[in-house]
Amino acid sequence: MQMENPASPAKIIAPENSGNHISSLDGVRGLAFCLVYFQHFAGGQHIHIRVLESLRGVGWTGVDLFFCLSGFLITGILFDTRNDPNYFRNFYARRALRIFPLYYLCLAVLALSTPLLHLQWHLFHLCYLLYCSNFLNALAPNVNTFGFVPWIDIGHFWSLAVEEQFYLVWPIAILLCRSRRAVIRLCMALVLTSILLRCLAIYIYVHSNSGTGQNVSSWYGHFFSQLQAPFFYKTFLYRITLFRFDSLASGGILAMVLRAERRPAFLKRVSWATSGLFCLSALMLLQSFHFETPMTAALGYTVLAMFYTSLIAAVICIPAVSRFFDLRFLRTIGKYSYGMYIFHQLARPALPFLIAKVAPIVGSIGLAASLCSAGWLLTVFVLAKISYALFESKFLRLKKRFAYAKATPANSSLSAVRIELPEKLLPAEPAYSGV
Repeated sequence: MQMENPASPAKIIAPENSGNHISSLDGVRGLAFCLVYFQHFAGGQHIHIRVLESLRGVGWTGVDLFFCLSGFLITGILFDTRNDPNYFRNFYARRALRIFPLYYLCLAVLALSTPLLHLQWHLFHLCYLLYCSNFLNALAPNVNTFGFVPWIDIGHFWSLAVEEQFYLVWPIAILLCRSRRAVIRLCMALVLTSILLRCLAIYIYVHSNSGTGQNVSSWYGHFFSQLQAPFFYKTFLYRITLFRFDSLASGGILAMVLRAERRPAFLKRVSWATSGLFCLSALMLLQSFHFETPMTAALGYTVLAMFYTSLIAAVICIPAVSRFFDLRFLRTIGKYSYGMYIFHQLARPALPFLIAKVAPIVGSIGLAASLCSAGWLLTVFVLAKISYALFESKFLRLKKRFAYAKATPANSSLSAVRIELPEKLLPAEPAYSGV
């Protein structure tokens, strides 16, 4: 195996120092949020529009797109800056300044609104303060951990917990790898580990709920025997970080592939015919996914990770795809996607009450639901824009105090990092790389 030459010229692609940004990736982030929003608000018992129902059917995969994009961006940033003398301080400080303020402000506002909204707090809500709500949701099937009946829903914060757990351990892993190939091997190992862990969990679950097989007297057998199939497949397997690392690791593999000395030949040979065929087959496969079956639960998330990672690669390598994701409305949603994601589901339990009020006025429940969903989307956008301008931006300015060092011969022993993108480097650090 040919070894990478550590003496080759190199540079750290420092986010704020590079001055380069692939704006189309903001569009990818915008698409991810739109998918999530369609999943929550476009369809269901009130809206029966075929196009919206189709989008809603795949909308839940927007979280997987966020994860792949996060793995791609964060892995690249960490690899490029791993020789920075303040590697850990800068990364954790910059992530905290972007993620923590709005998240904890939201929780604080809910706490202060307790008398007005009659919210009922419990000890398990402390998990939200520690970014552990994904484990809480997945391990407490008999407890309503997703919000405050009847008005507030904060169950979507589980994906933020997955991201934070990824941020916590990934810098250490990248620093220990030291080489691009080592990072790729680590990411591939994590993909396989996620598949194997899901297979193991499915095996125990199936045998725990059959007349023979796993002895339910064991603590894990007893736990799995208490889970209903929808909860096990759609919540337990979906929200535990180790089961979802394949999405994050797939993005990391792409980040390292693009940092090869020469762009791999398969990326150069990408054509509309092959990419179009792949996208069509992948979308058809998504429509046929039933994640309450063992096979698709074990492998389906990895297939999604491969599909969305390929989409990110197409956005970077195919100019026509990049131009589509450069559309202004997608980039704008992407810019404010963090705030929009935080806000969008908070009042979801109240939507049926609003629809019931509007329906007599417009004469149709379906029309009322459509108007309420569209109006709430506009409201969420306005709230996120105000939050960004008046609150989040104040903390973002502080990131200048934690700027990554520019690469110099003294602090740069990286192998050659030449990314063959037309007049572009890899993207600047994302405002928010995932949900």
